[in-house]
Order: sequence, then structure tokens, then C-alpha cells
Amino acid sequence: MKDAEYDAAASAVGRAAAELACKIADADDWTTIEGYVSAIPSRLRNALQPWAVQQRATPRRPPTATDKRSRPPRTTRHQREHRLDEALDHLAATQRATTRGRRAIQRARRRVARVRDALKANDARKRFATHERDVVETILRRAHADAQTPTESPSICPIRRDDVILRCTLSHDAGLHRAR
Repeated sequence: MKDAEYDAAASAVGRAAAELACKIADADDWTTIEGYVSAIPSRLRNALQPWAVQQRATPRRPPTATDKRSRPPRTTRHQREHRLDEALDHLAATQRATTRGRRAIQRARRRVARVRDALKANDARKRFATHERDVVETILRRAHADAQTPTESPSICPIRRDDVILRCTLSHDAGLHRAR
């Protein structure tokens, strides 16, 4: 870049900066200031555009199999259901195994829940494209129901005392209890 071009570019940047500084100083609220601040890069780019070096267009080559994809391939419904089946099988095997602890079982349960949530979210995304109103109403209804359900356990047992005594007496009389 020649000196004259450099000076012209510097004065263009100075004018753009002065203009934005005045607008920011005169702004009344933070949202307006935030808008001007976020516009700084594009304003500077526009001011320097006449002096930008033009890149020559490189011919695009067709993608090869060795190129990395930017995102994983889409999965089919069969693959998603297969993931759920695998998670459920793993949970059942973990629960049957005597060497596994509670932590492994909880981890397997969380995996099943994650897969189920992913399936539900995917179905909701598909339904949203055609039935937007119904999906939004369902989401809001569930959120409202979750807000109303108590998070604490009840202070009294929901099983009547007589039922507990009867059940324990019957199992004791029948010899169904086990010594521990």
C-alpha cells in the first residue's frame, strides 16, 4: 500500500471512529450504546473496503472422502430407537450384575433418560414444523404442571397404618419373612 493510500485509509477510519464516538456519547440508554458498539467492526470493514486487497478466487475442488465433516451425519429413526434399546439393555445388564454398584446403575438410568429426552425433543422438533401451536401449548402445559407439583415428599405416609399392620402380620404368619 502506498503512503497516499495509507493516509486515505487512516482518515476514513478516523472519520468512522469519530462518527461512532459522537453517537455513543449522545446515546441516552445502554441498549443504544450496545448497538453502536456492536456495529464497530462492520463500520470499520466498510470504511476500509476500498483499500482491501482483492483475493483471487481459488477454484473449489470437490470434497473427498478424507475431508472431515463439520457435523455428524443425521441419524435415522431406526438408529435412534437402536440407541434406546442399547441403553435399556445396558441398564438391565447393570441391574442384574451383582458386582456393579449403585453408581453404575444410576449412570445407566441417566443414559436411558438422556436418550429418551433426545427422542422426545426430536419428535417435538418434527411436530413443531407442522403443528407449532400444539407443541408450544404442550410445553407450556408441562411447565405449568411441573411448577405446581410439590418437590418435597409428603409429611405423612400415604399408606394407611392398618394396611401396613395387616400386610406385615400376614407375611409373618405365612412364614414369608426372611432372617437378616
